[in-house]
Amino acid sequence: TSSHWSDMRAMQDLYQGSDGQSYVMEWNVIPGLSVLHGRGADPETCDGTRNRYAVHFSHYSIDHGVTKKNAGPADRPIIAMEWLAEYRNKCFNAFRNEDEPANPQQPQEAAEQQQQVEPPQPQPQPSPQAPQPEKPAIYTFFSPDPNDANMAGMSPQANVALIQAWAQAWASNGFNPVVLSIENAMNHPDYQEMNRIMDGLPFGYYDRLCF
Repeated sequence: TSSHWSDMRAMQDLYQGSDGQSYVMEWNVIPGLSVLHGRGADPETCDGTRNRYAVHFSHYSIDHGVTKKNAGPADRPIIAMEWLAEYRNKCFNAFRNEDEPANPQQPQEAAEQQQQVEPPQPQPQPSPQAPQPEKPAIYTFFSPDPNDANMAGMSPQANVALIQAWAQAWASNGFNPVVLSIENAMNHPDYQEMNRIMDGLPFGYYDRLCF
């Protein structure tokens, strides 16, 4: 029996114990160490991250990746947002250039074709009361440890900055970021039963929150 357990180890145990049948594993989140290599958003990075969902800037990636001198876990929000800004600037432009037609029209030819096209007919405008499509929600969970102000090696201010960076990154891509708290968990009908099950297990406060 391990003296320390976690949600990650529990998921690994379930997967291995079921011969990979307990859940479907997809590699759509890139480890932060794969992009913190010191080359920035170069063509290889752009190609390797295309059509992926997210990058996980973990403690390990900050400690072992190529970052600013003396960077630590508290610098994760700044490192992540700076990387995303460079990624949008370089990789998005590269993607757009790839999607452009291989043989663009000459200006004169395009102008002649435009003259031959009939002007578009006015389209009915939607009513001001028409419902707008809802943005898809993306969820995360955070609850500070009352007995450890520097939970997970980060100060309260750094944790707030990290949550804000997470929300900003998803909101800028059309999502509605929602941060759940321990109060939301306590409203679940199985909350007390889940707590009872974990009372006898080697979980600290942080790992208990991960479940």
